[in-house]
Amino acid sequence: MDMRMKTELFERQSELLYLKAMT
Repeated sequence: MDMRMKTELFERQSELLYLKAMT
C-alpha cells in the first residue's frame, strides 16, 4: 500500500470522527 494514500485516508477518517463528535 502507498504510505501517502494510507495517511490521507487516516486523516479523512479522523476528520469525519471529529465532525461527528462536535454535533
